Amino acid sequence: MLDLVTTGMTNRGIGSALGITERTAREHIARIMLKLGAGSRVEVAVMATRRDLLPRAEAADRHEPG
Repeated sequence: MLDLVTTGMTNRGIGSALGITERTAREHIARIMLKLGAGSRVEVAVMATRRDLLPRAEAADRHEPG
């Protein structure tokens, strides 16, 4: 989910991509923000990048739906 947040995807888009509701996506992101102590989605993206929490490109390519 973090990788989708860092792309600027909306809650609706994230929900659609993961097969969950927009509300569920919003709740997951809120929990991520709380755990990271982030005040915004942009801050989540910065923290995730700096802390190397995002999947590597090679791993992400293997998991994309075909």
